[in-house]
Amino acid sequence: MTANVPWENGPVFNTDSDDIVDSALERAGVADFFREREELEEATLLLDLDDQDQDHGAISLALEEVNELLIQHLARRPELMHDIHPRKFEELVAAMFRSMGYEVEITPRSKDGGRDLLAFQKTGVGTLVTLVECKRFSPDRKVGVSLVRSLYGVVEHERASHGVLATTSSFTRGARNFQQTLKYRLSLNDFDDLARWAKTYRRR
Repeated sequence: MTANVPWENGPVFNTDSDDIVDSALERAGVADFFREREELEEATLLLDLDDQDQDHGAISLALEEVNELLIQHLARRPELMHDIHPRKFEELVAAMFRSMGYEVEITPRSKDGGRDLLAFQKTGVGTLVTLVECKRFSPDRKVGVSLVRSLYGVVEHERASHGVLATTSSFTRGARNFQQTLKYRLSLNDFDDLARWAKTYRRR
């Protein structure tokens, strides 16, 4: 698998030109790389990396570099978030949370329990746990109040510190109004927020 990672000997490029970025992504075979990953996931062969000790470090490093490359590209063209595979979107949100100082776990696809990510932040008084639900929706498909209520139910059930719903679209008025009644327990982050996260992303 690591043999398919095009930058194992160094970054493919370092440029601000969208055209050159697109060409480099195509030339490097990034789409093929993710297609192969999805096929492996469907066959339940992938990402229980704890069972792949020999390649764990190399694969993890490779995926971090893939995510960094894509986030840099999305910072220039955030509208491309709408075309990303939903699972890849979750991984990119996880990478952005890591850049903000969180330790992040991605939950298995079939057993996410109403949250896609667990984000841990250590403080001087203990560890805070944020549950993150990711929704890669088209721009015209707003996140409604039912999904926000559902996330809050999971936050309460797991006694988590906070809940975040991150989407590539936006939220209905009902969703926003519900969140305002629980503004210290829930955060709603829309397309504009994610675009800003991508622009301020710094790999740790």
